[in-house]
Amino acid sequence: MKIIGQPTLESHPEKPGLFVVKKGFRAVRGNWTLRIEPGLVINGASIPPPFCLFLDRLHPDYNRPSIIHDALVGEFGLKAFITDKYGTKRRLTWKEAAVWFREAMKAEGAPKVKRRLFYHAVMLKKRVRI
Repeated sequence: MKIIGQPTLESHPEKPGLFVVKKGFRAVRGNWTLRIEPGLVINGASIPPPFCLFLDRLHPDYNRPSIIHDALVGEFGLKAFITDKYGTKRRLTWKEAAVWFREAMKAEGAPKVKRRLFYHAVMLKKRVRI
C-alpha cells in the first residue's frame, strides 16, 4: 500500500470527539485507489476504546489508517468507494476494510505487534459490537 498526501484534521464544530478532514489524501493498494475527500467526518476510533486509554488515537502510526477505515466502513455516512484505473467503483466489506487498515498501518511503519493487535481488535469490534 502507498499513502499519498498528509491530511489535516480539525475538531468537529458541533460534536466533541469527532474530527473533520480539511485536506484529503489518497491510498493505493494494488490496482485500487481510495480518495479521502475534505469534509469527511471521522471519529478516529478504529483503535478500540480499551486501547485508547494509553494511546493517542491520532498518533502518526494510525492517523491515516484510522481515517481510511472510517471512510471504508461508513462510520458517519455512506461508505467510500475504491476505484480502479478503469473507473470501476466498489465498496468493501468490513473484513476487506480491516485489511486496508492493517496494510495502511504497515505503510506508516507501525510495529508488527500493533498491526496484528489492532487488526484483530477491529475484527472483534464487528463481531460483538463493542
